[in-house]
Amino acid sequence: MIEARLVGAVSSRSNSSGLPQINRGNEPGTRRANSNDANLILVGGCDHRTGDGDEAEAKAKLESYVRERFDVKEIVSTWSAELFEPSDGLPIIGKVPGKENVWIATGLSGVGLTWGTAAANLIADQIADRDTPLKEELSPSRFGVSGVVTTIVEQTQSMANYAERLLPGENLEHRHLAPGQGAVGTLAGEHVAICRDRDGCEHRHSPLCTHLGGVVHWNEVEQTWDCAVHGGRFAADGTRIYGPPEDKLKAPGTKASD
Repeated sequence: MIEARLVGAVSSRSNSSGLPQINRGNEPGTRRANSNDANLILVGGCDHRTGDGDEAEAKAKLESYVRERFDVKEIVSTWSAELFEPSDGLPIIGKVPGKENVWIATGLSGVGLTWGTAAANLIADQIADRDTPLKEELSPSRFGVSGVVTTIVEQTQSMANYAERLLPGENLEHRHLAPGQGAVGTLAGEHVAICRDRDGCEHRHSPLCTHLGGVVHWNEVEQTWDCAVHGGRFAADGTRIYGPPEDKLKAPGTKASD
């Protein structure tokens, strides 16, 4: 996501911004920032799977997109966020299969204010045994045979990540890492994730995510270790930031389960 300040104010007509809405997906989109500054806009898009994309390229595409279409005075800030999205693109709302009194609302794909509000009404009506729209479409039990193909495609990416644990890692020349850089490979016979933070401090970890053992990748833009299997993210020093993992990255040579 990019926040940009324009030379002139954007229109407040048409869709409350005079701008197209931000899209989820690969295509960039813009909208007016929720701010008293009429010259500020937000630019989003260029989505990719956590730990399996080029953050620098995505950022460059967004900046190019906004500069080609507007008279940009300055780029105020840039950031990225992580969304959990079911394989069919719809949220999961309803009664958990096999549980008597457990209801769930998850996979809201970054629009929790909208879907969360809708989920409260949908679940309340279902508990009261009233008919609700989209009950079957949003049900947690919908991932049956019809979802197998999509699930296989998603899991293929995860399995490719796990395969990295079995392949010989590239020998690391850690002394050549500049501040802000990181890599995964072999150092002194050990599989290791090593980075040098922007202050020049070197950090070494086991490259295995502490959730289910996927191999993390260095995100130079965000300065994080990201796992493509289930979206776990860790700081340069290995501290857990976000996602399913409950623990920080382990020391080199340590199993993720230790």
